[in-house]
Amino acid sequence: MLLFLLWMLIGHLTGDANGPNGMRFNGTKEVIAFTFFPCITIVGLALAYWRPLLGGGIAAGSIVALFTLRPDLLASPFIVTLVPGLLYVAHGGQSRRSI
Repeated sequence: MLLFLLWMLIGHLTGDANGPNGMRFNGTKEVIAFTFFPCITIVGLALAYWRPLLGGGIAAGSIVALFTLRPDLLASPFIVTLVPGLLYVAHGGQSRRSI
């Protein structure tokens, strides 16, 4: 998931898929949504390799914040992006209990 998000972010920032205007935000809501996904999600998933509970919490929290900001995404298959963060949270919680 992390590699996919990085690949899509780089493609989105450097590609011409956004039309002649390039990457353009029409308001602060779109900038905040872009910050939650993919930026904070990438940071959370990268951090989860070393600190699963913290990184997974950041990744899952950014997706939940995005869904709060854009509830229309809940009706799409986009909800699957929440799974890796939740799995890291569960793994971090399990490893913390076994210590």
